[in-house]
Amino acid sequence: MMKNILLISFLLSQLYLTAPLLAAETPATGNEEPAPVNLDAIANYKEPVPSDGEDDKPLFGQPGPANYMLFDRLHSTLKAPEKAYPAIDLKVGGIENGKQIPEKFAYCAPDGNGKTINGGNISPAIHWLNPPAATQSFVIMVVDPDVPASFDDANKPDKEIRAKTPRQDFYHWVAVDIPATSLGLFEGASSRAITPGGKQAGRRPYGIDGMNDYSKVFGGTYGGYDGPCPPWNDLRLHHYHFILYALDIPSLGLPHPIKPLQARSAMKDHIIAKGEVVGTYSNNPRWLAQFKKDKEIVVDPNSIPGTRFDPKKQ
Repeated sequence: MMKNILLISFLLSQLYLTAPLLAAETPATGNEEPAPVNLDAIANYKEPVPSDGEDDKPLFGQPGPANYMLFDRLHSTLKAPEKAYPAIDLKVGGIENGKQIPEKFAYCAPDGNGKTINGGNISPAIHWLNPPAATQSFVIMVVDPDVPASFDDANKPDKEIRAKTPRQDFYHWVAVDIPATSLGLFEGASSRAITPGGKQAGRRPYGIDGMNDYSKVFGGTYGGYDGPCPPWNDLRLHHYHFILYALDIPSLGLPHPIKPLQARSAMKDHIIAKGEVVGTYSNNPRWLAQFKKDKEIVVDPNSIPGTRFDPKKQ
């Protein structure tokens, strides 16, 4: 009897030891959990830039939208997930997820000689459907998380801003206290052109325009919408997040002029739904040449302002 018990114990121990090996050899059924992300490989990943010479290799070996999708998925792999909010059906006139933003919405545009000129700087139309019944107000934010943390090398002919240069969030538009009865803003509601010295922040027919981050670049107060204007020597493709938040309070109750981070802090515990559209833009001659080759640039729209792949943090 004792021999049988010992034999059974031995067999069970061997089964326990070999089970992981057997599982590793089991053919895939298609229902397995995805393999864990190789953080070391991503941390050592070198962000591609468009080819600018015969000896350069194109992005990931072959140009095309699939390669942009691959880059953006790597770019966003390490992003901390934002709380999942019910989705609002958001539409931004003339701007689609993953596609280039038209120059009429940009603060500056390519001049054809590697530099920039003034863009149209028109605020796009924004419309939404089916917000939660509990909505008491809306907030609109437009943020670019790909802006260089330092502008020391921006637009200098003898410098290039490398793709891995540290980055910061740059707010192009913050509009708060938009009434719950609103279903959108028409094109040009916040901006119809560049205003020298900046537009004043404050109350508008649709709500309250806060300051944008051009205030930090040029000084003074730049209020409302001012569009994309990435440095023409920046090798990173910029992503512009047009975000609508539904809140459960009628007003943020902030003093004027409202700054972007003040608005974010005041609303963080009151968000009940969210809609987002992500467009891309660049003034860099290499990206402009790549755009001509690839008619449609695909990006991952599920990115979060304020987080990005930074190998120095890994």
